[in-house]
Amino acid sequence: MGLLPPEVWGLIVDQLRAEDQRTCLFLSKLHHDFALKALFAHVTVYFGLWRMDDGGLMDSIEKLEEMRRRNNTTFDVLRHISLSPDFARLVRTLSVRAFVDGGDGIFHTRALILAIQALPALRAFYWYGYLPICDDAIFSVLAQSAGPSLEVLRVPFTEHTHTSLTSFVRLRELRIDGVPVLESEGGAGVALHATQIALGALSGTLFRIAVSGDLVWGCSVRSLLGLQELEVILPEEPGGLALILRHCISLRSLSLFVLESDDLFSCLEACPTSLPDLRAFKFIHRDATYAHRNAEILAQFLRNKKKLRSLDVEISVDFNQGVHEQQLLEAITELTGLEVLGLNFQRPAWRLSDIELFDKHIPKGVTALRISAQLGQVDNEVLQKEWFDLFKKRTSLRYLQIFDKDRVLDLKQQILEDPPDVLELLGYGPFLRWLVRDHDDPDDDRPKYSPCWSASKLIFRTVEDFGCADWEWLLRWHDYDGIYDLEPGPYDRVTGRLLLQ
Repeated sequence: MGLLPPEVWGLIVDQLRAEDQRTCLFLSKLHHDFALKALFAHVTVYFGLWRMDDGGLMDSIEKLEEMRRRNNTTFDVLRHISLSPDFARLVRTLSVRAFVDGGDGIFHTRALILAIQALPALRAFYWYGYLPICDDAIFSVLAQSAGPSLEVLRVPFTEHTHTSLTSFVRLRELRIDGVPVLESEGGAGVALHATQIALGALSGTLFRIAVSGDLVWGCSVRSLLGLQELEVILPEEPGGLALILRHCISLRSLSLFVLESDDLFSCLEACPTSLPDLRAFKFIHRDATYAHRNAEILAQFLRNKKKLRSLDVEISVDFNQGVHEQQLLEAITELTGLEVLGLNFQRPAWRLSDIELFDKHIPKGVTALRISAQLGQVDNEVLQKEWFDLFKKRTSLRYLQIFDKDRVLDLKQQILEDPPDVLELLGYGPFLRWLVRDHDDPDDDRPKYSPCWSASKLIFRTVEDFGCADWEWLLRWHDYDGIYDLEPGPYDRVTGRLLLQ
C-alpha cells in the first residue's frame, strides 16, 4: 500500500465517508492533506438554527445548546478562513443557513464578509433563509471576490438579488428561491425587471435556471436559447411557457410546479412535438380539478419525448374527479428509455386489478421509483403483498420512495426481510434510511437499516447526500411547503409525538 502514488491516495480519500476522512487526518501528513482538502471543500456555516416548526422559541435545552455549538463553530471556521490563506484555498463551496431569532444579524454578516473576501477559488455559493437577509453588502463582496470563479449560485429573491449578478462571468447554475420580500409592489417590479435584464446578460454561460413565479417569462427568448435545464415553480401566468416550448430546443430538463393550469395545458396542447431531446420532465400539479382532457394532453406531450429517461408526475385531485392514470400509463409504456419514475395513484376503493395495471406499465428496469399512494379500503393486507411484489420485480431498483397519506403502505419490515436485489435507499414519507449490507458475513446476507436521515439533512439535502443526481432530482420540490408535504409526515398519528429529529 505504501507504494501507491499520491494521486491514487487522493482518489481513495475522496471516496471515503466523512467519518473515515476525519480519521485520515491523524494518519500521516499525506493522508492529512488529502482528508483536509476533501472535508473542507464544502463548508456550511450556521446563523441561528433551522427548526421544523419554522418559528417560536427553542423547544429544548438540547436545541439551544446545539445552536450555540454550531454558531461557535461557524465563528471559528469563518475566522480561520479569513486568517489562513492555505485553508481558504481549500474551500470550493460555501453554504449559509440563515435562521437567526430576531435582530439584524450584523455580526454574522460582517464575519461572513471577511471570510468571503479571503476565498480565492469559490465555485458555488448557497444561501438558505432570510434572517439575516442576503443583502447588497454580501452580494457586492461575493461579486468582487468570486466574480471570475463562481459557477453555481442559490439565493433568495430580495431587492438585492439583481445587483451583482452580471459580475459572475462564469455562472452556469442559478436558483432564486421564493418571491421578493419588499416594502412595495413598485419596488418588487423594479427588482423583478432588473433581475430579468441580468439573466439576459448571463445567457452566454447559464445552462440551468430554477425560479419561482413569472420571472423567467419576462426574459427575452434570445437570452434563454442556450438553457439546458429549467425549473419554474408556481407561476401566476403559466401561459408564458409557450415561447419556451417553441424556441428553447436545447432544453434537456424541464420542471413545472403549478396550481392554476388551464393556460399551461393549452401550451402543451399547442406544442406536443416540442423539445424532442428532453431527457427529464417533472410535472407537479396541485389543483383539486383535473379534466379528463388534460390527462390526454399530458399523455400526448410525453409520447413524443422518446429520449426521456427521467419522469416525475404528481397530479393531486379529489377522488370525485375520477381516475386519470390510464392515459399516462399508456404513454409511459412507449418511453422505453425510462430509468427514473415518479407517479401518484389514488382511489376511493382499490382493487387488485389496479395494481396489476400499474405493474404492467411501470418499467421493469427502473432504477429509482417514487410512488404516492392513497388507499381507500380498510383491509390492505393483500394489497400490501401485491405492492411489495411489484417493487420486488424491479431488479434494478436502487432507490424507492413511498408517500402514503393513509399510512397503509409501510413496507419497511417486509423490505428488510426480503429486499429487492440492489435496493440501497428506502424513503417512507420523510423517513429515509440506507440499507446496509455486511458483505463480510456470508452467513447473514440480510441488510440492516441505517438511522433515519435527520430533518435538517432532509430539508437541505444535496446530490452528495444521495450519492446520485437522479435521486435528488426525484425528491426535489415534493416538500415545497415543508417537511409535512412528505406524507405521512413526521408525527405519530396516534400520540402526536415527533418521530423525526
